[in-house]
Amino acid sequence: MTTYAAVDGAGQIRFVGDVARGAACACFCPTCRSPLVSKQGEKNAWHFAHEAGQERPECLVGSLNLLRRLAIERLSTMPGGIPLPPGNTLVSIVEGWRRFSEALELRWPVQHVHPEAWNFEATTNASVATFEIDEGHTQHHIGLFVQVGAEAHGLDDDAFAGSLVFRCAPPQEGQIKSFQEAVEYLSKHGDLLWDKLPDLGGALSRARRSVDHQRQRFILENEADRLARASALAQAHERLQEMNRLKQESLAAKRAAEAIPTDLPTWALWKKPNSSFFAYGMGPGECWVIMAAQDFAGCYIVPIPFAFEGWDEYLPPGLASPLPARECYTSSLPMSEITTWFVKRAKAGSRIDSDAMVIERFAQDLANEDPREP
Repeated sequence: MTTYAAVDGAGQIRFVGDVARGAACACFCPTCRSPLVSKQGEKNAWHFAHEAGQERPECLVGSLNLLRRLAIERLSTMPGGIPLPPGNTLVSIVEGWRRFSEALELRWPVQHVHPEAWNFEATTNASVATFEIDEGHTQHHIGLFVQVGAEAHGLDDDAFAGSLVFRCAPPQEGQIKSFQEAVEYLSKHGDLLWDKLPDLGGALSRARRSVDHQRQRFILENEADRLARASALAQAHERLQEMNRLKQESLAAKRAAEAIPTDLPTWALWKKPNSSFFAYGMGPGECWVIMAAQDFAGCYIVPIPFAFEGWDEYLPPGLASPLPARECYTSSLPMSEITTWFVKRAKAGSRIDSDAMVIERFAQDLANEDPREP
């Protein structure tokens, strides 16, 4: 951003194209009051620069502030007063996924207003003037605001019944060089808008009550539907529970009638609760089951369905240690490392299950295979 506007010795706004070149422009920075030079070359956009190059970051917004001041001056001298924009609005409330709204058009008792108490030095969120809209029984105190910049700032309008704002986007580089170009820019790119509409004749209040009534009715209807669905769901849940109860009773009776006592293998009792068995068939008659131990931080590696000859020399010492008392191995290595070793060598398949009898049958099937079969 470059500085295209400055002030002269009398404090009047001067634009870079309206003054002499160089230091002869006799202009000053509106922010720091340092002397400026007018740069009017053919290569770069015309602009003002500080004589000693001592610009501060806040100096760069000086032109915008002067353009805003010019906008305030132009508004204050508009022949016939300031025209009031249409009072059209949409009063709306969002509830859940629904938006409730009501269009409203306010009709002003006058078409132009003449604000008073002009303040040309007001900050961007403060009112620059005030005026009244008189509807006979009520006078509405309105604040006039002027904002020139890329973003709209919040207005300090709590003390007003309404707020009218002139907004204008900042110019592009080199777009303004003279007073006439500045006036034309404000006229073309500036807009008078209602930021807060006055409640003329109570129309806004009525529209808000109407929209809120729609919202409340929607809430009540939704609640009634929710209760109806909840009731239907509760009844369905009760019926489902009754069906499950009858089904469980039938299954329990069937199991009681068909129950056949089964004895778990001894090794199945060594497994850590809520874990699985990992069985690997190394060949006919050779099957190993690996399980997380419930009595130490490691695992058991057991030959099943029985300890074949030479079982205690089968595994490498770095993988596990034999425990002759139980005819098995123990290991403190991670389960993943042990299973990886077996996976690479399990020529007869593998089985993972939490049911020891499934693992036992898998081992029995391997034990019953004829080693002479291909």
